[in-house]
Amino acid sequence: MDLHGYDDAPVTADQALQSLLRALGVGPEHAWLDRERAGLVAAVHWAREGKHVDTAMRLAPCLSGYLRWRRHFDDAIGVGSAAQKAAHAIGNRRCEAMAWNNLGVALHGSGRVDVAVAAHLRNRDLCRELGDRQGEAEAWHNFGNALAAKGQIDQAMEAYDP
Repeated sequence: MDLHGYDDAPVTADQALQSLLRALGVGPEHAWLDRERAGLVAAVHWAREGKHVDTAMRLAPCLSGYLRWRRHFDDAIGVGSAAQKAAHAIGNRRCEAMAWNNLGVALHGSGRVDVAVAAHLRNRDLCRELGDRQGEAEAWHNFGNALAAKGQIDQAMEAYDP
């Protein structure tokens, strides 16, 4: 492949990729995540069972934001689901609530709004049980966003001001 550009010095594929990523606003600090994404997603799925459940629960929320930002919604849904199952299995309700939130946001981003609504309701209920008023408020907000995306504006307005 000829990547010479406008001068005689050849450009490596890595240099071309880095240039493209910079032009898209992705700095080198994120490039390694792009390269390691598949392995990190697999690690969450692998770790959700057995003695590594805590690892899955710590890695999943960190990875979820990145996956949504890069629009890898299928991976974000898989990571959120794995984290939710892991947290539920060991009875960590706070992590389970956070996982439901991340899962709902990823489902909404992927266009699966009906399922996102259910995830946000589950998150809201868990936050309410935990007395996590900030988490509950965020769940109401995300629930309202999902309802608005479904065209249910009146219900969305009620969710924004419960």
